[in-house]
Amino acid sequence: MNFVNIFLVLILLLHNIVTGTDANQPVHQLSQELALNLRSEGLERLSTFIDGGSACDQVERNTPANAEGYYYFCSDLDTYEKMYPYLEETFTHDIAKKLIESVVIVMNNRLSYQKVGWGSINDWSRANGTIKSGDEETVVYKFNVPVFGDDSPANEIQIEYKYVTNKGWRINSPARSLR
Repeated sequence: MNFVNIFLVLILLLHNIVTGTDANQPVHQLSQELALNLRSEGLERLSTFIDGGSACDQVERNTPANAEGYYYFCSDLDTYEKMYPYLEETFTHDIAKKLIESVVIVMNNRLSYQKVGWGSINDWSRANGTIKSGDEETVVYKFNVPVFGDDSPANEIQIEYKYVTNKGWRINSPARSLR
């Protein structure tokens, strides 16, 4: 009897190894609170990125690289090797790549960006979300986001999140959806 139990346990363990399943492995769930926090962190990282980083002194930040309004990235984001890990804390690799490709140019052998102004009238502190679709790897949240002031109807904004192995949930939607 003891041999049979050991044999069954070994078969189950082998099955789990071959299929990559584990009965104790938690299902990756994305709560509304976590989704909103990730959106907020993503917006903060996006803002820092399109503003050239956070490690510049005032003179460096306000000295243009050329007459067309391009500036050099600060030392914390002055290489691709620094940009990708920074953005991939909240975004998938594909979204980080699109952001970098849309913002960064090389000027005088240095990574540069052009300052842009942007903002939002959405009041994310009052947003409510529901899961529109999803599985263990991808979730699409539909958020109803009120506009500052109570006169206007709420905006409906959808953000896709993707679970990245060994990293957790990441935003897999264009950056404009975060505002």
